[in-house]
Amino acid sequence: AQKFVLRMERKIGKIENEHIRTLLYALSVCLTIIRCFHKQSDVSRLNNYIGMLVEQIAFVIEYSETKEHQMRVVEISNMIRSAKNIKFLGSGENYDAAIYLSILSIKKFGKPCASDVLENHKHIDMSAEPIIINLISNILDDSYQNDAYSEIEKAHSHNNTPIIITNSFDYRFDKTDMDVIKIPCVAREISLLTYIILFKKLLF
Repeated sequence: AQKFVLRMERKIGKIENEHIRTLLYALSVCLTIIRCFHKQSDVSRLNNYIGMLVEQIAFVIEYSETKEHQMRVVEISNMIRSAKNIKFLGSGENYDAAIYLSILSIKKFGKPCASDVLENHKHIDMSAEPIIINLISNILDDSYQNDAYSEIEKAHSHNNTPIIITNSFDYRFDKTDMDVIKIPCVAREISLLTYIILFKKLLF
């Protein structure tokens, strides 16, 4: 398992953040288990898959250090500091990220930060949630994205302040007055890891 982390550090340098290192170790353990159950004939495919994950993680780390992204993170940090209530919404592979980010935000900002599934949020009193951080990146299903767009617009109409985390190729919110942060699209297996990398300066 340690080999994967060492491979990452040879490519991008020393990883100091303990949360990111822990997630990298967890990912490497999963890859080790997968390797144990693969046939010898599938080793080449597995190596290609691991190489793809390494490239995506390295790109996200590089992206997280860009001036534009860091400016957006500072803006969101200021919005969270001035808000009374915050909620992270995420469905599918983003649900775990919504929970984890809300827990880290409670520790960082010392205020209520909830989490929920986007589909559940439509059934509650939206006026109680002034800041709603919507994690909709890395889910490429059209029906989900159409539903997400509709629910985010509805929240906005209830005087909420939606913050939308979506992928760089998503232009649907560009002409709205909502806050949008665009991030690289990655394999769903590393969604949580990449959220932590991208928002480490917000959360730690």
